[in-house]
Amino acid sequence: MRETVHNFSGYEVPTESSVAIMKASELRAFLGTNINAEDSLLEKLIKTARVAVEKYISYKLIDTTVEYYVDSVTFLGRQGLYGSELAYSQIDALTQGSQYVATIPLPLKPVSSITSITTYDSDNAGTVYSSSNYFLDTVNNRVMFNNDATTPSNLRQASAYKVTHVVGFGATADDVPEDIKTAIKIYAKNLYLPISQGRSIDEVGTAPYDMPTGAKLILDMYKEMYGF
Repeated sequence: MRETVHNFSGYEVPTESSVAIMKASELRAFLGTNINAEDSLLEKLIKTARVAVEKYISYKLIDTTVEYYVDSVTFLGRQGLYGSELAYSQIDALTQGSQYVATIPLPLKPVSSITSITTYDSDNAGTVYSSSNYFLDTVNNRVMFNNDATTPSNLRQASAYKVTHVVGFGATADDVPEDIKTAIKIYAKNLYLPISQGRSIDEVGTAPYDMPTGAKLILDMYKEMYGF
């Protein structure tokens, strides 16, 4: 399923990571030693909380391949201003000399590597764009095009670029910051409380919940890390 970022872009995750973010015993210890819940219930709560946290901060916590589709590159002025009036016009040179730089901001964080960029022409034929034309700006979570890079001609109007990249802190749960894990535990605890009062996991797991205040205090720092 493609997630829409803007009306001109969206991303797909071919396969979600199956790596568990934490063990049921870790959540049990956080909830309290008198918790009698089965591991299967706690694992469901952890999974639900993880999804909520990832969506709240626009992150993937464990390394995940993401395919991001965008209609065109974005042009930035050398002074840091968006050249938005150029982003959708028919321009041959990506960088427009020295006045603008070309970029593709990426929607999920933290990006660790770019696997490939594929461009699509008006006949919907894909061509791998040479990696010598761009680099990954990990500080600002975006693809940056080199000054001498040029765009392929005759690109289709919609989803002309596909950026395949890896997002995540690492391949294992040990790579995920402990404060994010704490936020997941706080959210899972909020889910557990109504279950302990008799509500079903299916009912609680699908109900809309606001991010708990304690979790927000942690996660808002990550939301503010990048300019895009």
